Amino acid sequence: SSYRTGFKFARSPISLIFAPVVYLHERKEAKMSEGIVNVSDAEFKDQILEEAKPVLEVNPGHPLVVRIGSETDDERRDDLACLLYDQAALAAGEALEDPAGFVRRLNRLLLAG
Repeated sequence: SSYRTGFKFARSPISLIFAPVVYLHERKEAKMSEGIVNVSDAEFKDQILEEAKPVLEVNPGHPLVVRIGSETDDERRDDLACLLYDQAALAAGEALEDPAGFVRRLNRLLLAG
């Protein structure tokens, strides 16, 4: 996945944006520029869904992002960053890659106060 800074979702510290439709359009335009004129969506659908990567949009002004940037404890900073990423994945309807790790990080932060 790639990332960009933005304020599209001002209330969220980070968001995962999935745009396979945009990617499909870009791929079709590229094929047409190569001289292939009859490009159908169906030809690319499976490939596009596999190749389209989510974009992580970071809101650099959000208090949680600022907090992570100012954290001096490396482990705590990593835990906070991973939790924000996992929250963005959940909000986008994705399953967590490591649910047990999510729980461990969350518990560590809760116990630390």
